[in-house]
Amino acid sequence: GETPRMRAEGRLSTDVDGAVHRRNCIPNATRWLYVPDVPVVAKAELTMEHAYITGATLMIMVVVLALIGLGHWRQQALLLKYAGGDSFYEAMLTPDEDEDRRGLDPRTEKADVADISESIKAGKLFDAELVIDRILKRDPEQAETIHCKAVVHAMYGEFDRAKELVLEAAGLRRKPHFNNTMGILHMRTGDLEKAAGEFELATRRDPTFAVPYMNLANVRMLNNDYEGAKEVLLVALDKEPDYYKAMYNLALVNAKMGRMTDAKQLLKQSISVRHRAVDSHFNLG
Repeated sequence: GETPRMRAEGRLSTDVDGAVHRRNCIPNATRWLYVPDVPVVAKAELTMEHAYITGATLMIMVVVLALIGLGHWRQQALLLKYAGGDSFYEAMLTPDEDEDRRGLDPRTEKADVADISESIKAGKLFDAELVIDRILKRDPEQAETIHCKAVVHAMYGEFDRAKELVLEAAGLRRKPHFNNTMGILHMRTGDLEKAAGEFELATRRDPTFAVPYMNLANVRMLNNDYEGAKEVLLVALDKEPDYYKAMYNLALVNAKMGRMTDAKQLLKQSISVRHRAVDSHFNLG
């Protein structure tokens, strides 16, 4: 055995020395064996339930896409309807500020027709014809523009062609000023009876329209019917109290009838309406 004295002296017993230096020990024969887990194979089987779910999902997707497409179609319906001609694409372009686009854009058609009338009144017939041709090229059945074209032909003295155009415009839309223009054309060609008929038709279509009353008075003055002329001129002034031409013509009718005081009073009134009316100043003098 091992004694304290042996430990103090650093001497080991035979057993201890053998244990320290592994003499007479059983060799370590431990072995590690790794056993893998049994592999799990997933097996999926398709059943009718899977088929029902797939079919229902597909139907829902088709319905949703159809609703989305229908909504988009409704939004684009007007776009597709009016996108057939070049004028649509031209209207979508950013306009050049210096480019003359009168008569080209259907959105400004009303203003363009008004501009044609102003050009005719100012005697700018070439400018009026330019816009007229543009509108009628885009819309051949634009009645107001056809009527303006008739007025241009009348101003050139082409009364037969002007009559044809007025009839064409009246066939598209029945407007009292179309009848009034036709009456003026009949007056220019000497047919006072037809002229009176057109003016009367215009007053029936629009009783508030003062111009045909004044023109009807002109026809009656040419026929020396001064009482009849005075009657319709008073109606014209009742419809439009500041109507200068009717006021001036009524003064002339009164002068023809020998009523100079009334004529002078009407001339003064016409001058108050139109201060630089040369005719009124001249006749009053």
